[in-house]
This record gives sequence, structure tokens and C-alpha cells, in this order.
Amino acid sequence: MPYLRSIVAIGLWLVAPLAGAQEYRATTSADATVRQAPGVQYTSLGVVPRGTPLAIDVCFDRGAYCAVSYEGGRGFVAGELLAIEGTGGTVRAAETARWAAIDARATGRRLPDWESRNIVVWGDSLSADTFGDELERLLPGRRVAMQGVPGEDGAAIARRRLATDAFDRRIAVIWDRHSTNQDPTRYIADLAPLFERLDHGHYIVISDIRSMSPELDVVADRQRTEAINARLRSAHPDNFLDLTEALDDPATRSDGLHLTQAGIDIVAERIARFVTDKGW
Repeated sequence: MPYLRSIVAIGLWLVAPLAGAQEYRATTSADATVRQAPGVQYTSLGVVPRGTPLAIDVCFDRGAYCAVSYEGGRGFVAGELLAIEGTGGTVRAAETARWAAIDARATGRRLPDWESRNIVVWGDSLSADTFGDELERLLPGRRVAMQGVPGEDGAAIARRRLATDAFDRRIAVIWDRHSTNQDPTRYIADLAPLFERLDHGHYIVISDIRSMSPELDVVADRQRTEAINARLRSAHPDNFLDLTEALDDPATRSDGLHLTQAGIDIVAERIARFVTDKGW
């Protein structure tokens, strides 16, 4: 309970300065009410004008309120009214970010270390029940979660991916074939959220592939695929896996788009090699 901890800290702070005082130096960004304790419900000790320099001893409730010292007094001021000198940011924002990082590290520690060696594959029908078993055989001891859903576009895949954090520590493989006549700019924009929460940098973006279906305009589809791959390569130069030419052989396709066993074997082998070469 933040306020229970605050009550104990308030008592210590009123007796003597806390160890590690002056975590930030700041000025008030507006006229700020100084309170007896950290919360709007506590007694006002007065108002300090905008631009008042002060030292911040300790903050409570992720920067909602901070214990401050200034010329003429001490008390508690709302963190959103405290502008950190030299940064332009507020103490509230800095404390919120700091505690988010602490929470993330704590969550990560609760997960087994080996989870970061496992793999999750996000995509459409190309990443459904396809090359997962083959990839596990090539990378012994690792688990592969195939999260492809047939028919989904990048936007739908991204929504599913961001709806769970269950696989966030895994090596991520992202593979989405563009929809028929989909604009490359729209494709890239739809795919962008898939790269959020990938701070570990262990991810692979597989190239778009050309369709071999005689029902499509093959030339236009080829141009669209090349435009998409150029953007993916530019945005993810160290994480881009180009399978376009490897899967141009009709023997790798069952219906002009989806993979035969030969195609599945190629994809699994190339992903396994990429992971191994990276040392992940």
C-alpha cells in the first residue's frame, strides 16, 4: 500500500533528511500547493510560485507526490508540477518510467531463464500449423509456439500479439504475406505494432513472398512484394531474413502461395541457421 509506506517515510523525513536526498533538482512549473503529507487530502502549508527552485528528497506513489525542500520551507508537492532542471520533463513522468522499468525487470526475473531461448511465430496461414515441428527438431531443447491465423492481415496479427505478454521474452519470428492488392505503405503501418515490446532485439522479420497463382497479376504482385521487402530490410537490417528467392521454386508451393513440405523444410532450416548465427 503506497500510503502506508508514505506514513512511515513521512515520520522519518520530518525528523531528519533522508539518505540519498535530492534525487532530482527541479522548479515548479506552476503555482504549487505545498502539503503536509503526500496527497491532495492533506493540509495545505501554502503555495510556492511558479519557477521556485527546490530539491526533491523522495517521491511517493510513483511520483504522484514528492517531499521537497526549498528556501523557506519543506513539504510535499505534486510530481506533475515539478519540472526537472535541464530535461523539460516532470518528476511524475520520470518516476512513472523508473517504476515501469523496475516492474518489467521483476516480471522478467519470475520467468525461467530458458524461456528467452524459445521461439514464438506470429503471422497468417504461412505461420499456422506449418514449420514449428521442423524448427524444434533443428533447435533441440527449444519450444516453438506457432501463432499464425489463416486470413489475418498485419493489423489483426498485431492486435493478437499485443493482447498478451505470455511470449514477450521469446525470440519472435514475424511473417505476414501481404493481402491481394494491399498497398505497401498500409502493409508496413499495419505491421508496425508487432515490433513493440521487443526491446531484447531477438526477433526475425521474414520477407514477403511472391504469389505464383495464375489468377493474380504476377507482375504487379512481384512489384508490390519487392517494395514491401525493401522497406522491411531498411527498417530491420539486422533482423531481416530474405526467403523470397528460396521460395520462388514452384516445388515449394502447394497452391501458388502456401508451402509444400519442401518449402516448410527450407523455412525451418533458414530460421534455425539465423538463430544459431546470431548466438541467440
